[in-house]
Amino acid sequence: MVRYLYKEKLQMADKAEIVALKEEGRLLELEGAELRKYVQERLIEREKLVKKKEIEKENLAMEKEIEKEKLAMGKGREKEKLVMEKEIEKEKLAMEKEREKEKLTIDKDKLAMDKEIEKEKLAISKEKLVTDKEIEKEKLAMEKEMLAIEKEKLEIKKGKAKDEGTGKKNDVSGNKLAKYKGTMFDENKIDIDIFLKKFEIEMKELAFPEDKWTFLLSKSFAAEVPSKICMSQNNYQIVKEQLLRTFRGCYGCSAARCA
Repeated sequence: MVRYLYKEKLQMADKAEIVALKEEGRLLELEGAELRKYVQERLIEREKLVKKKEIEKENLAMEKEIEKEKLAMGKGREKEKLVMEKEIEKEKLAMEKEREKEKLTIDKDKLAMDKEIEKEKLAISKEKLVTDKEIEKEKLAMEKEMLAIEKEKLEIKKGKAKDEGTGKKNDVSGNKLAKYKGTMFDENKIDIDIFLKKFEIEMKELAFPEDKWTFLLSKSFAAEVPSKICMSQNNYQIVKEQLLRTFRGCYGCSAARCA
């Protein structure tokens, strides 16, 4: 078996190397079996060394391959990390743009709301101004009517004083009642309360009895009103209440509204 292995090793080994090994053995004074053993051991050592170098070479190649793979993986991870960072940055930028857009929308809505509020305030101020003017106008009209009533009262007093001075008696004959024409009532020009107060003052100044007031008052209204209000009755207070319910609030408005 040893010889077979020896022969196999010899076949595999380089002839020059074998010759060199034999020379080394002879220098060591080896002959025959010892020389063959020496050559065989040296060949085995050489083979081990070759295998070791091959293994080291393979290991080195493997290590290089592993290092290469690691480097590739590292580059891949770095690339993935870079891509991920870019995606995150892109998302952040998109979110910032969206926030800015929302902020602009909110500011725009707020500005529109402020304008609407300002517009409403101006409208309210305008309405208030118009209302104040209307109230002032009504006050002036009422003051004017009251002045007119006072003026008529003074004129009636003057007339009475004149009649008393001339010795005339203030009678309430049918002739005097028939001559009374009254003032036509216009709901668009005078308030019903003021008109009735003026009428009552006039009746008292003329010393007409209250049971005749309804008849005299009917002369101040259009033909359809007396029948509607039932002015045929002699109770002035009932007629007055009916007139107030019918015409109160109609001063300054259209006749169609109060119909």
